[in-house]
Amino acid sequence: MSLTVRIRSTTHSALRGLSKATGKTMQDILSLAIDEFRRKWILAASDQAFRDLKKDPKAWKEYKAEQKLWECTLTDGLEPE
Repeated sequence: MSLTVRIRSTTHSALRGLSKATGKTMQDILSLAIDEFRRKWILAASDQAFRDLKKDPKAWKEYKAEQKLWECTLTDGLEPE
């Protein structure tokens, strides 16, 4: 399925140049760029959520207590390979 998205002419020129330089289609380059942006955004949002959680001493204490409960799952009884 193909959709149309308006982009700036400078962005289109950069996209065309990247396509020429890499041999990838402009669609593939856009997909890669959006995936990368999405990953960075998720990490930044997660980082901010932890910063906010740490600002609330009660919530942070509860989080750490729960984390300690889950630590037992790290040792599942299997021998290392």
